[in-house]
Amino acid sequence: MRFFGLGTPARTVVKSYGRDSLLLWINPLLSAMEASLGLRVGLRSQADVLDRMQKDVLAMANRGYRVVTSDEYDLPVILAPGRRAIYYRVTYALIKPPSA
Repeated sequence: MRFFGLGTPARTVVKSYGRDSLLLWINPLLSAMEASLGLRVGLRSQADVLDRMQKDVLAMANRGYRVVTSDEYDLPVILAPGRRAIYYRVTYALIKPPSA
């Protein structure tokens, strides 16, 4: 299986969290509704996103990966003043291959 590289894990893995909050950038109607009705930004709450990130860090550590960089992108929503679209990008690097 290693002939085509199928048996070797990727050296780096990049995962994004909370990108559903960018729906407000794509759909101005959602942005207007969010501003006027006070709807939650994105499909998941901020606590859910951070909880998912923590679980993934532990799961990736069990597979031999460690966090190399963690970036937070905080974008203002143009049609909803005072509101922010926040998402995270985490890069993992393979430190030690998992034992087979």
